[in-house]
Amino acid sequence: PNPICAFRLIWRIKFLLEDVISHNQFIRHFGSVSRRISYFFKQYSWPTMEDLEALAEKILRIQYVYDLHVDQLANGWISTLHTNCTLKSVHSYAIFKVAAKTQQFTSAIEWVELAKEIAATDKMSSHVVLAYSLWNAIEK
Repeated sequence: PNPICAFRLIWRIKFLLEDVISHNQFIRHFGSVSRRISYFFKQYSWPTMEDLEALAEKILRIQYVYDLHVDQLANGWISTLHTNCTLKSVHSYAIFKVAAKTQQFTSAIEWVELAKEIAATDKMSSHVVLAYSLWNAIEK
């Protein structure tokens, strides 16, 4: 499986789907679908932050092993394979946090710098938080 697409999928399930299926309007319009989704995840459990962190670690490992640039990965490229899965600033920031947590400080700085660049266009992350995170990563 592609770790970039897997990361995006688990992110969407963790942060979007769980909220969407619990809204009354969704339940009213898609009641049986909502119940089936809920039943599935009650049986097999909702994705956790540990699941997302494990996928971020795989992306970091691919970056290290194949000596890839973060912008290549964020644009969906793994070496010469285009995945059609891109990363937004919030995803890049999440990967930064895992890199910092696992003491991969060079990668952490690259990911938070990328998150700042992407945030300028996608407006999904705070520049202040990203700038502070970059400063904090450099200080370590």
